[in-house]
Amino acid sequence: MLRELATTRQRGYGTRDTSLKPLIGAIAVPVMLGTSVACALDLVFLPRVEPVERIAARCLGPLREAAAALSAAFSTLHAVHPADDPAVAPGQD
Repeated sequence: MLRELATTRQRGYGTRDTSLKPLIGAIAVPVMLGTSVACALDLVFLPRVEPVERIAARCLGPLREAAAALSAAFSTLHAVHPADDPAVAPGQD
């Protein structure tokens, strides 16, 4: 698992093992809140129609742009509601 996390960090996005059932693929990028991952944004596809490499080449740019927009929206919300940040322990905001 640690090896997979290291590979994902180096690659800059996560993938779903397309050999697992059901036979679907996915790529995912983190949506950040400061230095913490707030959630992930993913794109699901059918690997029998198009391989992960082609999906990544074509869709990673727009997926990352959408993740950045969500990060900005989360940052705006966090500025209004800092107590909702899971990285801040109660009483430290």
